[in-house]
Amino acid sequence: SVQGAVEEAERIVQDSLLQIDLPAHLSCTSSADYLASRCQSSLECIDRLQAARESFLADSAGGSELVRAVTQCGHLVADAIVQGSATSHMVPVEQAEALSESVKACGAEALALLGPMRQQDTLASADASGLRAALQGILTTAEKLRPRGLELQQGELGDLVEQEMAATSAAVESAASRIEEMLNKSRAVDTGIKMEVNE
Repeated sequence: SVQGAVEEAERIVQDSLLQIDLPAHLSCTSSADYLASRCQSSLECIDRLQAARESFLADSAGGSELVRAVTQCGHLVADAIVQGSATSHMVPVEQAEALSESVKACGAEALALLGPMRQQDTLASADASGLRAALQGILTTAEKLRPRGLELQQGELGDLVEQEMAATSAAVESAASRIEEMLNKSRAVDTGIKMEVNE
């Protein structure tokens, strides 16, 4: 039933909020890139959830799609919460605190969305805008935390490699000319065995 799926999704989100406060979770880490992918999946699932809700309100026979969407959304949002907290363990303190608060706010918004979905008469009032905004905020933070190299486009990467190769080539030529200069000075000053050792 829809009510059972909503209650289970609420338990999943509540469990994720409890997990992030456990001392054992402090050793968990995650990358900003992975967090961004989890937020993106959660945002896409919210769209499916809203569509399934609209369909169910129009025809209550379509409950199976709403059950699937609610369950998947609960899992994905809970994963985003846990991954967001794990990512906060990898960043500077100021960013970590802000990310941690955003993650907790996301959990609260998820529960606020799921609450009215328990009953069919309040299902229409379930509003996903708060959860969507919270996830979008976490996604924006995750994208800011991504390593610079991941943002490079293929052409930019090629240009960067070409610049590095040109710089390396110039350094090699400079070193070769300095060695040649040292050898020429040595030939002019040294003779015999000393010259053979220097060469």
